[in-house]
Amino acid sequence: MERLTLDGAIKKYRKLSNSDNTCYPEEAQQFTEWLEELKQYKEAEEQGLLLKLPCSENTTVYVIENNTDACSECNYFVVGYCCEDYCNKPNSDVVNGVYPQNSDEPVCEKQYLEVIEINPKLDWIFHNRNNFGKTVFLTREEAEQALKDMESEG
Repeated sequence: MERLTLDGAIKKYRKLSNSDNTCYPEEAQQFTEWLEELKQYKEAEEQGLLLKLPCSENTTVYVIENNTDACSECNYFVVGYCCEDYCNKPNSDVVNGVYPQNSDEPVCEKQYLEVIEINPKLDWIFHNRNNFGKTVFLTREEAEQALKDMESEG
């Protein structure tokens, strides 16, 4: 007997239940297994153990990122060697505790925010799930609009 799919089984069940209410043992066993699996998912969801991610692995997403390559001095930052825009900050080797090449925001006038396209792995999606709708978007249009909004806010 060929493997019964869930949709096919539901159709067969509805057809059978409307006529003579008979069911083959293999179909009954498959229904039992699906119901048991569904029960486990529902219990996991109720316990807060089931996590729904905003997209699947390798889905193209658009990220607003700081282009740190725009300033080579900041990109290869060492104390005493950085562009004037950054070095105007008094004797500090970091800004707000972050080195300029690792900053999420431009710390130099040569750096800028940009929209980049990536196809992330599952762990990246998990770690950035709270950034969807803020700095990570499913469409380029949404990302560009958010970038414009960020720039207009300063």
